[in-house]
Amino acid sequence: MEDQRIIELFEQRKESAVSVAHSKYGNYCFKIAWNVLKDEEDVKECVNDTWMRVWDLIPPQKPLHLSSFLGKITRNLALDKYRKSNAAKRSFPYLCQPIEELEEIIPSQKCLDENINHQTLVFEINVFLSKLTQIDRVLFVRRYFFMDTTKELQQRFDLKESTIKVKLYRIRKSLKEHLIQEGLYDERF
Repeated sequence: MEDQRIIELFEQRKESAVSVAHSKYGNYCFKIAWNVLKDEEDVKECVNDTWMRVWDLIPPQKPLHLSSFLGKITRNLALDKYRKSNAAKRSFPYLCQPIEELEEIIPSQKCLDENINHQTLVFEINVFLSKLTQIDRVLFVRRYFFMDTTKELQQRFDLKESTIKVKLYRIRKSLKEHLIQEGLYDERF
């Protein structure tokens, strides 16, 4: 079924919208949640929460790209669940690596709150991504949005893991240069 029709089912409040969305995007959402949670029961719960959240959001929202909309909701729910379940430990062993890789580039939340408009940062990251080659853009998004491991990227792109790591390093370096050029990065932060 076409995405536009699925969105219409949600807008009409038809319960079949959830089952159709699950049939088409269930595995996609499962994979996103799995990359964050690594626990089948938590992932299933997260994916079910995705359908509830989508039911609440459509309407009033009408996403342009249903897969991206679902992916973002699933990812955010999975990250929230991960933070809650690991709050006492304060450890994010497998989740830390992609986040730590970007911490050197992306301003802290405190800096965003005080000095930089969040939408401006998002806009400039999107501008930067639009200038990358397709493979570099997909690598960046798969690593830092979907949180794929370098091994998963290696399998997906049939590249050496070292090549993936070097490409990601160069992309991060270029992103930092872009943010400096746009006045969104300051060594003090």
